[in-house]
Amino acid sequence: TSCYKYWLNICFLLKLYHHHSSYAIVGDHDTGDKAALFEERQQRTQILQEQEEIIEDDLALIREREERIHQLEADILDVNEIFRELGALVSAQGEVLDTIDSNIERAAVQVDAGREQLVKAADYQRKSRKKMCCIVVILLVVAIIITIIIVVAVKA
Repeated sequence: TSCYKYWLNICFLLKLYHHHSSYAIVGDHDTGDKAALFEERQQRTQILQEQEEIIEDDLALIREREERIHQLEADILDVNEIFRELGALVSAQGEVLDTIDSNIERAAVQVDAGREQLVKAADYQRKSRKKMCCIVVILLVVAIIITIIIVVAVKA
């Protein structure tokens, strides 16, 4: 924006110079050769017009450059916002991953505890079967003894 104002000031000064120089030429050479005066004035006018065209071209380039700079600034702000959103997503995903990791560790601990309980249960079942077998054998022996006693008592 400051470059643009600078070039506008230059344009204004050139136009002002052109305006005053045309009066100065007329005032200085009032009695001189009118054709030479006219030719000199045309040359100055042509030079000023060429300078104005150059300045206008420069101004157009400056405007275009400023537009590109503003567009670049807007693009940078957009990229900045995207990175903020991405950072928030990464943070949220990090929390989710931490939760998943914690759940996996807890599940592993619970699986180990369950396996230990299954081993104990299998051991208890094995011992329980042995006790049942012993009780059945003892009851059979007692039943046989009682049967023998009853049979011997009935025969006698």
